[in-house]
Amino acid sequence: MKQTGPSLKQILLVAVLGLAYFFCNFHRQVLAVIGTSIASELALSDMQLASLGSALFYAYAAMQIPGGWLADRFGARRVIAASSLVLAVSVLWFALTHSYGAALISRALVGATTAMAFVPAMACLRRAFGDSLYGTMAGILVCLGQTGTICASAPLHFLNAFIGWRKTFIILGILTFVLCAGAWLLIPEQSRSADARSAVTVPEASGERRKTASVFSRGLILVCVFYLLMGGTRLSFQTLWADVYFREALLMPPAVSSVMITCVAAGAVFGAVVTGRISDRAGHVRSTVICSVIFAATWAALITLSPGKSSLAAGAIMFLAGIMGSGIFTVGFVCIGKLGRSEATGTMTGIANCAAFIGSAAFTQLDGLFLGAGWSSPLEGFRALLAAFVILCLIASAAFASAFRK
Repeated sequence: MKQTGPSLKQILLVAVLGLAYFFCNFHRQVLAVIGTSIASELALSDMQLASLGSALFYAYAAMQIPGGWLADRFGARRVIAASSLVLAVSVLWFALTHSYGAALISRALVGATTAMAFVPAMACLRRAFGDSLYGTMAGILVCLGQTGTICASAPLHFLNAFIGWRKTFIILGILTFVLCAGAWLLIPEQSRSADARSAVTVPEASGERRKTASVFSRGLILVCVFYLLMGGTRLSFQTLWADVYFREALLMPPAVSSVMITCVAAGAVFGAVVTGRISDRAGHVRSTVICSVIFAATWAALITLSPGKSSLAAGAIMFLAGIMGSGIFTVGFVCIGKLGRSEATGTMTGIANCAAFIGSAAFTQLDGLFLGAGWSSPLEGFRALLAAFVILCLIASAAFASAFRK
């Protein structure tokens, strides 16, 4: 008999995969809220603090494609459970460190291990639910993951104020051990034959099928440009420089600044499902381009804000940016399958996701260099940076549209 709804096992599976992606998003965001506390305690310069953010992004980007291969080779259950174990140890190490070098290494390990969440989770969902529900489940996964971004904003700010960032990370490390156990117990073991049929990366290739292994095409290169620029501008700002902008340029109190960052995450949770549903009717490529153009407009809107009287408008802009940013990444990845044969979709997704986080790592430091270039005030520097973001995002939108133009 054909099952009409998800079983309890499937619900628990989505829950544990969502928790894995929750930690992935949480750890990307934490420096935006507690970066100043960490910098003060460890006596870090602005560039050293930025390098802690970049270390995570570079490691995350580097492990995107290998993570997909590992999931194909060993299955999502083993990969997510093992990476969660190493993540737990890395988080505890970061909580106990008193040196910049150890903090840098532990952050890189956090990036490398959280990279093992998204691609294996997506592959596992496709196997568990099939193509008919794949888009819906992907939207739910993104929603669950974005709650990690929400928890890494205002809730983390208040937790840091009450118990400090070290105790907070100790608690996170313990919870990550729970994730490890849940992944091992709830994610089904995949047979080698099933993995071969559902591989995230390129499956066994010989003869004509070997030609599909060459996934780099003009379209994919343009999509990588899109994610390099969109991921670079969006994530570098959201995960580090947004807090600096709101506090130093717009003169908002720390608590209000953390609420602004929460608005982005709340918009992303809302946008993941809404933009996905709309794109099913309006077309995935068209919806992604529209989302990216509106996203560029949110940078322009931020330029118009003035210190001391912009919190309501800023919250609305950041909420809209969260919706559009979520649409760019959720719907955009669905479009990637249109660039080639389905056997290579996972490989192309991993490459595009890698480009996004290379952009994030690079822009995190480039933004710092740009803002430190001798502007007369933080507001002037950020307005110039946001203007550059507008131009880059419009270029990215054009690249994405061109990638799918026949």
